[in-house]
Amino acid sequence: MSFDPSEAQAGLVAEALTLGYGALPIVDSLSVTLPKGRFIAILGPNGCGKSTLLKALSRQLAPLQGQVLLDGRAIADLGSKQAARALGLLAQGAEPPEGLSVEALVRQGRYPHRGPFSPWQARDQRAVDRALHQTGLTELRDRPVEVLSGGQRQRAWIAMVLAQDAPVLLLDEPTTWLDLRHQLEVLGLMRRLVDEGGLTVIAVLHDLDQAARHADHVVMMKAGRIVAEGAVRVALTKDRLAEVFGVDVDVLEDPATGRPMCVPRSILPE
Repeated sequence: MSFDPSEAQAGLVAEALTLGYGALPIVDSLSVTLPKGRFIAILGPNGCGKSTLLKALSRQLAPLQGQVLLDGRAIADLGSKQAARALGLLAQGAEPPEGLSVEALVRQGRYPHRGPFSPWQARDQRAVDRALHQTGLTELRDRPVEVLSGGQRQRAWIAMVLAQDAPVLLLDEPTTWLDLRHQLEVLGLMRRLVDEGGLTVIAVLHDLDQAARHADHVVMMKAGRIVAEGAVRVALTKDRLAEVFGVDVDVLEDPATGRPMCVPRSILPE
């Protein structure tokens, strides 16, 4: 039976995942359900297993134990192109070959839909044009990627993932190294992809206020386990932030949005 990612209803589910790169697990017996059609932020201190979890969710890392399910089916059972049609991954620190244009980069996102000798078809071009439009890069399609600003370059990589036409996007620290304007640019795009495109966006983030303002659902990790998960207002509490980050944080209500605002006060004694 073939897998049609457009029919996925159950979201992405991790069942009793144990993950690592050697004998010592980084993540141990982790289970989590990531709801469909939401912007989900994965938060936690450095080294807690956030990126490792994202690799497992995207099928880039095989679990030592457990499994990841999409629409009730183990992603390990999907072929590589089937998986790429269902799950789009933007890893950290991606760099294009020198001289590659924005459109040429975005065209690479069509590989899951094409055979090795398939001609470029109208549907491929439509997907590329749509991804460029969604990311505001239509006018820059012929520009070399390396001359773009940080925010524009990140949007180009996101456009490549969008061209895959995958219903689930996984992004590993998409705002790292960007200035404030470009961070807001990328996060605003993520929000629109969920609200207007119906996609599921799962992003590893570091900034608590960015997560509080833009995400719908939060997964908070510490030392390879999940400390809290759920809606932003439920998960981002003073006690949970203290447990995860070891920091005294005041959680206030943003008067403009009603969402939480996180104001760090001091480092808590260990």
